[in-house]
Parts: sequence; structure tokens; C-alpha cells
Amino acid sequence: MRKLIVALLLAAFFLDMAAAEYTVKNNLTLDMKQSVSGEGYFMSYKYARMPNALGLSGVTSNGVEAKDYSHGSGTIDNEMIMSAESSEKKEGVDEEYGQDYQEALSCIQLKEDNIMLYSPQAFGFGTGHYAANPIVYSSLLKEKTWIKNRGSATSMHHEVEYAHGLDKELEIAVKDFISEDDPSVSMMNITEDVSAGRAHIGMLQGDPALVTSEDEEENLLVTRSAWRNPLVELDEDYVGTFHIEKMLNLTASVDTTEEDYDWLPCCTGGWDSMSTKDKDGFGASTNGIFDCTCYKAPEKAQFPRVTEY
Repeated sequence: MRKLIVALLLAAFFLDMAAAEYTVKNNLTLDMKQSVSGEGYFMSYKYARMPNALGLSGVTSNGVEAKDYSHGSGTIDNEMIMSAESSEKKEGVDEEYGQDYQEALSCIQLKEDNIMLYSPQAFGFGTGHYAANPIVYSSLLKEKTWIKNRGSATSMHHEVEYAHGLDKELEIAVKDFISEDDPSVSMMNITEDVSAGRAHIGMLQGDPALVTSEDEEENLLVTRSAWRNPLVELDEDYVGTFHIEKMLNLTASVDTTEEDYDWLPCCTGGWDSMSTKDKDGFGASTNGIFDCTCYKAPEKAQFPRVTEY
């Protein structure tokens, strides 16, 4: 009898372990802030890719990306804040039962205020030849920023090159959500004055059904260029001296609604939509139950009789 009780307790313990609830969280964050001012030659390169763990194409080619690059000689006064995050959350009851809830986020945000003025710069190095013969840096100004959101097949691009002066305020945000309510967001806001240079602004929105599709023969996800029948295309070039203000904001969302049907299909039409052949398997006596004809509402309200003693 004692062995039987111990066996039952162990079985209950292992069953409880098999049905244990779990929560898994993965998170990667980046926060950067900088302030640079001075005169000379400068080059700056910043790149971030935040994968989406639940993305269709896997972590190597999904999520969001951003790049910011600049170089030139002269004076610079730069203020910048950059943050990035990739996170995943899963909740469920043991792996064999699947997840009750899961969500994923990949996000990059950047805000920059930059003033650059071009002028040649000469520097002497050491005590030898280059001390007597300074190296001259004569680089016109260049700055390039692009963002990519693979969740909505969106890319935005801004570039200034061969400029003698640039006063720019830039704000970008690119987010790819996988949850019940949140959309994918791609935003680029630009306010700038370009002196004697070239400015380019571009945007491309591909059709997600064409950019990422499933190859039935190979049973693999195939990624194609967004240039194939794009939904949105923007291509602008300005050469000279310009004041430019541009606000780009693209939001893509997919709403899925599921309806639960009542067990007795009086209002949903479930029994009525079944074929006659399928109904015959239940027998004639079930018709009145499932089509609710066996129930008749009373013509008037009836109250229980009260007996006085």
C-alpha cells in the first residue's frame, strides 16, 4: 500500500512538472549619446541591426536596420542621441502545449542636430618630413542616413554630398512589432539647409506578399527586391543651395479577427449550413434540438402559484 501511495505521488509530481507554466524573455538594448564640436577633419560611422526573433525570414534577414555616416573637413557642431532594442517574450504551459502568448519587438530611434562648414585643413605630424610638409585635408561635406524595416518591406534614404555647408535636424524611428495590436512604423523627419551641394531623398515600399513569399517546391521563404512592383516610390535630388523640410511616416498593420460560434447554432447557422447527408448521421430526433424548433417562447409571462396556509 505504501509503494502504491509513493508511486501516485511521483506520478502527480511529474504531471505537475509537465504542465508547468513558463515565461521566456530575451532583450538587447543600446543607448548612445554624443556631443562633438571642433575644427579639423572628421569621419563618423554608426550602424545598428535589431533582429525580430519571430520574423518570417529568421533573425539574419528581418527586423530593422539603420545607418548614419558623415565625413568632411572644416568645423562641426554635433548633438546626437541613439537608442535600439530587440526583445522577445513568450508565455505558455510547457513546450508540448505551445505558447499562450508571444510577442517580439525590434526598434531603432535616432535624433540628431548637426552643423558643418567646409574649409581645407592642414596638419603637421611628428618632427620629420610631415612636420615641414603638413598633410592637407580638403574634403567637401557628406552625410548619409538610411533605415530599413523588413517587417513592412520599407526603406528610407537621405544623403547630402559635395556640400560647402549643412545645417540639419534629423529624427528617425523604425519599429517592427509582432503582437496582437501593434503596427510596423517607419519614420524619417528632415529639416535642413544645404549650401552648394547635392541632397537626395528616397523612399521605397514593397508589397510584402511579393517581397517575402514561400516557395512551394523548396518549402523555403524567398526574399526578393522591393523594386518589384513597389507600392510606394519616392526619388528626389536637389543640386545647389536649398532649404528642405520633409516628413515621412509609413505605418503598416494587419488586423486579424476570429469569431467563436455558439455550441447550439440557433443564431450562427452552423446546423443549417450542414449538408443533409451529414445531418442524417445524427438521427431525426436531433433536428429539433440543433435548429431550436423544440423551444417555443411562452405567449405571456407565467408566475409560480403561491399557496397560502
